[in-house]
Amino acid sequence: MDYPIQLAAQLAQQLPAFRKACGLSQAALGARLNLSQSRVAYIERNPAAISVQQLFDILQVLGVQLLLRTPLTPGVRPNADTPPPAQAAFNAEPPQGEW
Repeated sequence: MDYPIQLAAQLAQQLPAFRKACGLSQAALGARLNLSQSRVAYIERNPAAISVQQLFDILQVLGVQLLLRTPLTPGVRPNADTPPPAQAAFNAEPPQGEW
């Protein structure tokens, strides 16, 4: 199931839910990450206070995949003048020639 996240504060609801779905207490999650239970509680209350790498580490332990997705409506972008770099490369023609 997808859980669209647009604000870091929304992770404050999702992280504890994912942790509980895994049957982990804050202390057990902390032990797997080399963190104290109080640090895990702080992260769950204020997920914007951690680095992207720390978020990836937590998501990996919880078995959660991070997925970046372009808008579902073609042509709708926050800045319609330029496509995102990854999207421009994705839309490029494949290389031609023999293998």
